[in-house]
Amino acid sequence: MTAPTLYVSRFASPHHQYRHLGLWEWWITDGLTGPRVTGGTSWTERGTYRQIDRATRRCVCIAGDVRCDRPVLHPLTAMDAYRLTCRLALDDVPVTVRVDGPPDSLQVVLWPAVALTTAQEVRALRAVLPVTDAPVRWAGTVAP
Repeated sequence: MTAPTLYVSRFASPHHQYRHLGLWEWWITDGLTGPRVTGGTSWTERGTYRQIDRATRRCVCIAGDVRCDRPVLHPLTAMDAYRLTCRLALDDVPVTVRVDGPPDSLQVVLWPAVALTTAQEVRALRAVLPVTDAPVRWAGTVAP
């Protein structure tokens, strides 16, 4: 069985940290400050380097790719969409987050209740995009 491909949009940035005797933690992020793509633990520093090397070889940079052509590895559930809607409501962003489409090609649709300012649109996208890698679109726009 082969390990799944790891998609990064900038570059794979490996990190490791010694926790205590017999425990090293390692992780790979998307760029230096991006979200964590994968991670794990190891008993030794050498084992940590080997696992980082194996995981880095599985990384594929998708910069410039069309987002809809990639497989969705982290789909958004209805409960996650409801949580995001509540979080945006607390931030004074009147947007409803919904999951639409057939099960094999789910899309996240943002439904604004009123006309939004640019700052509100940015807040909405910054809340949704780190949670899922599914295509995100605003309601009323044509789906690709």
